[in-house]
Amino acid sequence: MKNGGSRSWRNNNPGNLRYGTFAQNHGAIGRDRGGMAIFPNEAVGAAAKKSLITGPSYGNGAMSIHDFINKYAPPSENDTAAYEAYIKQQMNGIM
Repeated sequence: MKNGGSRSWRNNNPGNLRYGTFAQNHGAIGRDRGGMAIFPNEAVGAAAKKSLITGPSYGNGAMSIHDFINKYAPPSENDTAAYEAYIKQQMNGIM
């Protein structure tokens, strides 16, 4: 068990995926007190995140940045405007 660090690091969950059917079907071995999935290692957690964001729930990778951010990091829990601005800044010149 990992101590310290961020919640996503401790849970081997780089996407901070919530525990539920999707996470269980992608290798989650439990959940923390806040309901986030715990994966057996970082590779399994990263694969689950990739499967989620490239799958049908996210338009098979065809969602707009705005729609993606609002679904992945909803405004009720995150500063989605800042998150969207950061993503767009990082992608400047790529798209």
